[in-house]
Amino acid sequence: MAVYVVDTRESFDRLPMFRVCSHRLAGTLSRTILTGLIQNVIRRGKAGIVVTEPKLNDVQASACCDLGFLAGTEGWFKLAFTGIHSPYELADRVEQCGLSDPIVGQLASSLRLPLTQQAESEIEHVLWPVKLSGAQQSNFIVPIRPEFAQHLFDEHLARQTLWGADIDLALNPESAYYRSARSQIVKAPGRILWYVSDKGNLEGRKAIRACSRIAEVVVDKPKPLFRRFKRLGVYEWSDVFETAKHSLDNDIMAIRFHDTELTHPVPWDTFQEVLKRNRINTNLESPTSITSQAFEEIYALALHSPTLR
Repeated sequence: MAVYVVDTRESFDRLPMFRVCSHRLAGTLSRTILTGLIQNVIRRGKAGIVVTEPKLNDVQASACCDLGFLAGTEGWFKLAFTGIHSPYELADRVEQCGLSDPIVGQLASSLRLPLTQQAESEIEHVLWPVKLSGAQQSNFIVPIRPEFAQHLFDEHLARQTLWGADIDLALNPESAYYRSARSQIVKAPGRILWYVSDKGNLEGRKAIRACSRIAEVVVDKPKPLFRRFKRLGVYEWSDVFETAKHSLDNDIMAIRFHDTELTHPVPWDTFQEVLKRNRINTNLESPTSITSQAFEEIYALALHSPTLR
């Protein structure tokens, strides 16, 4: 269904060929391939990736745009930085990335200006998986059951089951998760630390295992919400109806999220110590708002780093 060529000889990986067949999953497959290539660049410590394919179609260009690629003079390029940095530190790193494209200078300049919450979120999207220190945007820990986590983002949990993850959901870097709207604490823009709850019998439970960017939070009746996000969610209609307490008139919440980064697991006792130091007490029966400081401390632990980097 797809063929691509990666040139790895320079500081940026380059894609001189990137073709995807016409298919109902063409957009999803394009995003999946590009996400995998970005993750590969990060693992190898490269500066980023540039798509120089001269015949990109609209579906592929849209996939690039969705994943935070920027349209430059050479093609679509994606910078990939890791760790937690101040905007000024990131501005310096962007300028030193090795690309002489006008949009690189514009991005660096924007990092030296006062940032709104939305601007912070967009910058983290463009430079994913990096995180901004001292950010104003909201931060949450959201509990999720292991059987949902394995389909939405956690390949390590999926490998422990007989059938693995749902292929359409596993291919899609964007997902949606339904919750009761009783506590409407989660909002966009923001970040989620996913806590895989102590339910079921999969190894790796009772730990924070991933971090995502919140793209959208929608509260509505179960039927219209299910129709809108069916292609992204792991829930069947029966699950959504159960979330709504078997009433078509009850509001429920859908959290649309992307830019998910699987991290080293942070066990319950470890992150609870961080929360207590930050005067946050929760048993995580529902989403919990946390401070930027608490987020940064837990995220640093998830990177296996005792300090922010």
